[in-house]
Amino acid sequence: MTVFSNAKELEKLVKNKGFLAIFISVLFLFTPGFLVIYHFKPNLFLELSDIKLALLSVSFLAPFVVTNIFFSVFDSISYFLGEEGSPKDKDHLFLEVLFAIWTSGLLLYGLLFSAWLFEKDFEFLLKLWLQIELGLVGSSVVIDLWRTRKTQKKTKKK
Repeated sequence: MTVFSNAKELEKLVKNKGFLAIFISVLFLFTPGFLVIYHFKPNLFLELSDIKLALLSVSFLAPFVVTNIFFSVFDSISYFLGEEGSPKDKDHLFLEVLFAIWTSGLLLYGLLFSAWLFEKDFEFLLKLWLQIELGLVGSSVVIDLWRTRKTQKKTKKK
């Protein structure tokens, strides 16, 4: 295999629409955690090894991403936008994971910016983030219950 054939394969991969989405998702998975560490504990960049630093930065976002996927916040939103998709569909699951990562990352970026702007501490950031996530999960549960009851009423009428 030559370098030229590898370049062609790389070009095919880059032209694929999924590559950009995955690349952005990986950035959103790592960089918010790095920024939190850098903002609140900058000396950890010198103390920790690269792998430990990467794991710590991902650990900030991972629980919220899993929570967003589990409660299918974006499944409810896609229902209101009129997009039909089965949760068992691979593309639908892929989009749920991407949107969960992107939303969690953007939310953390926004909260980190507000913590920096108003000179708040890490505890403020974490409490506000948990409140917003609980609000998202709660609204998702309410919307899913409402949608389930609505579909049950439709099936009873038929």
